[in-house]
Amino acid sequence: MIVGRGVTADAITFKTLLDSYKIPDSSVRFLGARDDVPDLMNGFDIFVMSSISESFPNVLAEAMATALPCISTHVGDCARVLGDQNFIVPPRAPAALSASIINMKKSSK
Repeated sequence: MIVGRGVTADAITFKTLLDSYKIPDSSVRFLGARDDVPDLMNGFDIFVMSSISESFPNVLAEAMATALPCISTHVGDCARVLGDQNFIVPPRAPAALSASIINMKKSSK
């Protein structure tokens, strides 16, 4: 699920990414702006924030408040908010982000 203002399947950036990585549209849910984000988060197994720029990430704090395990890129105050350096990865490093997701899944078994 991808949630946020301007987040639609028709948005050129998302469409380009899905096409370039050959990800079927049916495997991603674009929900746009929502007021029920905490309710949505309760349905997630993990929360991944892959921002390339951020200041203080309210959404990361919200995810932590719902007791979700979190992974984030090292931007803005994310490392300070999350505190767990094992799940902080450099921005624009998809291999590191992917490895962190796999490691988190392994550690939760």
